[in-house]
Amino acid sequence: MRHRLPTLDTILKIFVMASEWIVSAKIGELLASDRFDKHSITERELSLSQAFCLLWQNQHTGNVEGRQRPNAMTDTATAAVLLDLYVLEKIDLDKEIKHWMDKKRQMIMVKVGIF
Repeated sequence: MRHRLPTLDTILKIFVMASEWIVSAKIGELLASDRFDKHSITERELSLSQAFCLLWQNQHTGNVEGRQRPNAMTDTATAAVLLDLYVLEKIDLDKEIKHWMDKKRQMIMVKVGIF
């Protein structure tokens, strides 16, 4: 019996799915923390995503390494943007339990609309 190797498209879909799990888990941890304060974030000069991107960007060349592939940096940038939108009350974030393979995970679902 011959096994076929996964295609690049299949591998990318798996990475994106794993990336979604990671972003969701980290946002869930942040929202559950008693140290998360929406009001203090709105008082800052830069949004979370702006500050993160400035830290990520090479200050000498302006280059942003790794921005085109799912990785820890793009996961963090995604989470920062979602938290910015949540703080600005442009989206709402709901918790939902999902089952994937043999694991149960808490997902953070993004709700867009009038709240």
